[in-house]
Amino acid sequence: MAIFKYMGVIGAEKFFDKLTVRITEPHKYNDPFELRVNFKSKNILSYGRSKIESVVLHSIKNSLKRYVIDSDEIEFYQHDIDQNILEEICEKVGTTCFTISKETKPVNVLMWAHYADCHRGIAIEFNENSDVIKYSSPVTYASRRPIYDAKALDDLDSVSLSELYVKSSEWKYENEIRLAQRLEDCELENGIYVTNIPIDSISKVFIGVNADYKLKELALNFHKKTNIPIIFTKISETDFSFEVTQVYEK
Repeated sequence: MAIFKYMGVIGAEKFFDKLTVRITEPHKYNDPFELRVNFKSKNILSYGRSKIESVVLHSIKNSLKRYVIDSDEIEFYQHDIDQNILEEICEKVGTTCFTISKETKPVNVLMWAHYADCHRGIAIEFNENSDVIKYSSPVTYASRRPIYDAKALDDLDSVSLSELYVKSSEWKYENEIRLAQRLEDCELENGIYVTNIPIDSISKVFIGVNADYKLKELALNFHKKTNIPIIFTKISETDFSFEVTQVYEK
């Protein structure tokens, strides 16, 4: 197993310069269903302020899970509660995303295309035992959106952010885990939140097959400063994959 972060050209340039990665706010995600939590009730209820006032960033607690309404029960829950009741809380945090791979090389063609500027960017391999990965949580993929019993709004005072990482099964190819951070703990550069990555969390960096000369030069300079291995790749001649062409190691 290996864990990669695919990055486009601009992100890669900033990473090589300052060892930063982007922390994305929920309203800028590429999935409009992200962190939108649905609550329903069997009875007409008048909720004032929900007791849920905070999200826990790094937790395996599944407090909200027990309030998921079974599909064969949903017909009895006819009353919608404020669909955006957690939005204000969630907008105070952001995430950066990684992909779990069974391969030792980043060979996910779609990830290179969608998140690494059509193979012009990079894929960073992270050490599995680093804090960056230890504090990351997996995304759950589902065929239907979870709908929660509104009783949760009275019973809970906090939820784990990882419980809200639910995406359509169509995103399964990403095999995603996420690291969450409060935006107030990040740096803001030209309207984009970034956070520093500890150098000992990085195993190696793969350069996309369409990367230009400038990015390759930045990668080699990064290697000289940090001794982190840089791996150049090319298109495989036999299948829809990639082959290593050059490796710059310690």
